[in-house]
Amino acid sequence: MGCIVDDGNGIEAFRIPPGSGAVAGGAGDSPRTLKRGRKRIPRQLEPFIRGPIPMAWLDGVFSLPGRVPLVVALALVYQSGLQGSSTVRFTHKLMNRFGVAPRSASRSLERLQAAGLVRIHRPPGRCREVEILKTNGECPNVTCDE
Repeated sequence: MGCIVDDGNGIEAFRIPPGSGAVAGGAGDSPRTLKRGRKRIPRQLEPFIRGPIPMAWLDGVFSLPGRVPLVVALALVYQSGLQGSSTVRFTHKLMNRFGVAPRSASRSLERLQAAGLVRIHRPPGRCREVEILKTNGECPNVTCDE
């Protein structure tokens, strides 16, 4: 097989002329810009709780005694943001991630339901499913002073 020798002029056929509007999309380009000059939103690498969380709903959680109901409520909102649904599975793995013992989590979940913040579904043979209830701008808890 013969070797093809490039005299240096053949590469010009592949060069993109400046101002042609063509944008190279390779890995060497700046990762912060898109084709139309808009800035790319940096990817979130750390876990976060997706909002917004209505203050009326949080006020109902704050009115419950202890800190565990707040942690359970935030865990439910976290899982809801991951799944993109207002109904989430209430698992021991989720509660362990937030540092809540299973019995404490169950008691707090019952308190959240009694306050009207969540609704618990118990499918037979499966873990509980919790629906986060929406508020209408008022405090859902009957003990709220507002």
